[in-house]
Amino acid sequence: MAPRRSKRSKSRHVQSGPSSIDTERTRFEALIYDENEDKKEIFDKLVDAAGLEKVREVNTKLETLFKVPDDATLLAWHNFILGPLPHILKSMKYYLKLTDKDDGDKIETLIRCAHFIRFPEADTCDLTQEDMIAQLCGSSVWARDIRPQREPAIAAEMDWSTEVVQEGFNAAYQRSDLIVVPTLQKLTKFAGEWRPDVYKAPYTSIIGPTMCGKTRLLKELAAHVCVVYICLRDEKSTGQPPRSTIARHFFPSDALSGSMFQHYLHLLVAILNTVAEFFERKDLSDKSPDDQLSAWYDYSFQIDTPKAEYDDNIVKELKKIHKIVKQSSEGIKEEKAKGKKEDSKLISALTTATRRMNKSIKFKQEGELKVLLALDEASNLIKHTDKKT
Repeated sequence: MAPRRSKRSKSRHVQSGPSSIDTERTRFEALIYDENEDKKEIFDKLVDAAGLEKVREVNTKLETLFKVPDDATLLAWHNFILGPLPHILKSMKYYLKLTDKDDGDKIETLIRCAHFIRFPEADTCDLTQEDMIAQLCGSSVWARDIRPQREPAIAAEMDWSTEVVQEGFNAAYQRSDLIVVPTLQKLTKFAGEWRPDVYKAPYTSIIGPTMCGKTRLLKELAAHVCVVYICLRDEKSTGQPPRSTIARHFFPSDALSGSMFQHYLHLLVAILNTVAEFFERKDLSDKSPDDQLSAWYDYSFQIDTPKAEYDDNIVKELKKIHKIVKQSSEGIKEEKAKGKKEDSKLISALTTATRRMNKSIKFKQEGELKVLLALDEASNLIKHTDKKT
């Protein structure tokens, strides 16, 4: 269903002073994820299409819902605006502590605000939540023109398949001695044999058809070694497990200021420092290795429920290392020299983060595998190429 055009007059958009506009711009930008570089353009588009009073109204509604939003909440909101698929809507409810039973009005407000930001000229008076979600997702699956008798069947099928997959993740694992143990032994062997002059990178791939147990194997490996699990599933996919909240950082925008090399070094440093910070916690020091790994799994492994604290800490580390790197090249005007200086600082930061991580996981002996960075649905990275190097 195409969005209806509003008949509101353009004259009501242009009668506010600059101070009022600046105030609303500041409020609006505080509700948008920091790395969204189009904040100004989005705000201008909304004011031009619907007027400052409407934008002020939406700002107030979102501030009431969000209170003091953290980076993880704002990132989830960013993804929600792009398309509130079931797992993204579930994430927003989790971050804002909303339930279908008690907070129906707030959930509808959230959906209407997202729809306004995407389609500011649309008349939503006659649209239901399902209509707005369908338009946001670019899908007609939930639109009103679907025959009523089909809706329950579609919903039941989707809920059933998701439930079955999630139950599979928690079922008792069979033949671990024939699958998990040999896999861990092989990974440890490969890691020990890696040499930069022989191999391009210390990685391998787990390949198999859908539902063969690739992600389930990663979960089992997490009982033996610290697994940093990140699902890079397409943000519009309804597959399981859902896309990880921090997956966005693995897909840099076209406006990337540095090279891909720098971008992913930032990510690695942030991830390793987050791992180290977790295992350096004093409350873990007297726990058994199994309990420490179980605590890490609960803290970071997103199979269903978003891991708000973990996601937020990754973002904080990213900002911290970004600031340090930028400070290292202050005063250098020549781009090539500036890039070289920042590369050097990042490599040094990666070395420091690796040593810190290695030291923090005390229950593993030297030479044993300490961390696995597991990228689920990693094939989604293939289309991204570095045009600057």
